[in-house]
Amino acid sequence: MSGCESAVALLRRTGTDDYILGLSRVAAYAVCLLLVSLAVFVPAAAGMPSESEESCDAPVSARETAHERLSSMRGVDDDALVSVPEETVDAAARQVSDGDTSYDLGEYCSARDAYRAAVEQATPALREAYRTGAARSLDASRRMVEAERADGNPAPETGALAVKIDQQSRELANASSLAALETRYERATALQRETRQRLPTRPAGLVAEALTERPVVTAVAATSTLLAAVLARLLWAARTDSSTTTHLTR
Repeated sequence: MSGCESAVALLRRTGTDDYILGLSRVAAYAVCLLLVSLAVFVPAAAGMPSESEESCDAPVSARETAHERLSSMRGVDDDALVSVPEETVDAAARQVSDGDTSYDLGEYCSARDAYRAAVEQATPALREAYRTGAARSLDASRRMVEAERADGNPAPETGALAVKIDQQSRELANASSLAALETRYERATALQRETRQRLPTRPAGLVAEALTERPVVTAVAATSTLLAAVLARLLWAARTDSSTTTHLTR
């Protein structure tokens, strides 16, 4: 403020009248306040990120979710009754890998975006896989119960298992969220194991279950049946030719 007072004193010494002196004093103080404001706020503003520069915290939660969804997709894909598109798994895996790289480099905004993309790719695929897997497990359990009832002397557990199957089927029809569908899938697969364990072993029923549940087994069985039929036909033809030849030589 000593510079401001010096300017005012100088104006007095030059004989300026009181009105001009008052205006000059106000102007001098205003200039001083402006200089002080610039000195305080300009450096602070320079250190703040601009609107175009986004600042992100470490996306810890997004990272955990992305890894969990990718692991879940790979896990459910191992189920013989479920198939997750390979391109979906690969795309999510690439996004998670890109996110991990950005995370390690401290580029948290890029990491967050990559993890979000992985979750967006994995969630619909997981929802569909859980629903399909649960429905197929319940169908397999239902076929075992029906085969047991058709035997004429069903096991006492048959009725209770049928009730569980119907209840879980209704719950599956009403499930929509990923968490609910995952729960229905886990319960359906557990019920299928329980049904197989508690009902008496029916060889014909187990063969039918294997053929309907596993397409690879079905293809192998069909091919084996066809080859057996062809072989039987060739043996029959060879035996017929042999009999005819023997008859003629006599």
